[in-house]
Amino acid sequence: MERPANGANWLAKWRGGAGGSHIVPCPLAPDDARLYFQQRVEGRVVSALFVCNGRSAPVLGFSDQWTAFTKRSPWRYGGAVQPADLSEDSKANMTRAVALAVTEFALKGLGSVDFILSADGPLLLEINPRPGATVDIYDSSAAPLLRLHLDAIINGKLPRGPHRFADAAASAIAYAPERLRVPADM
Repeated sequence: MERPANGANWLAKWRGGAGGSHIVPCPLAPDDARLYFQQRVEGRVVSALFVCNGRSAPVLGFSDQWTAFTKRSPWRYGGAVQPADLSEDSKANMTRAVALAVTEFALKGLGSVDFILSADGPLLLEINPRPGATVDIYDSSAAPLLRLHLDAIINGKLPRGPHRFADAAASAIAYAPERLRVPADM
């Protein structure tokens, strides 16, 4: 996509970037073919964790995400909590979007899809055809996600019925305020 003529409501992202620290307002972005552009939308960031076999994709859970805002990186990933408090309508719309993406791209294994939940409903932001940053708030010894991932990839087998997690969980990233060196003997 070419740089938008009026980039005021657009963001620039580096291809292959992760964690949000690579996102800048479009007017501040350099001219570089490795950038792509996304229209800025206000709303709540929600992620759907799913497991798929190329044909079907049960959603295992929904999580809310937040940023670890700094002036230099206002969209930097800060953490997530599950379960997200969502309307049944929003869950159904996001589940349909996941199913369409899985069949269109024949995805297999664990993955996640990030959405912006705006006033108009959920908007698909990005598809992660791999376990995303939120995977650690779902995994437990009672329901190991690696087993679900391998069963889906190797055998095409998906969980029967809804997947249940014992408790709510959250994780946050603690960013160091300055560069530091970890001793080699640590």
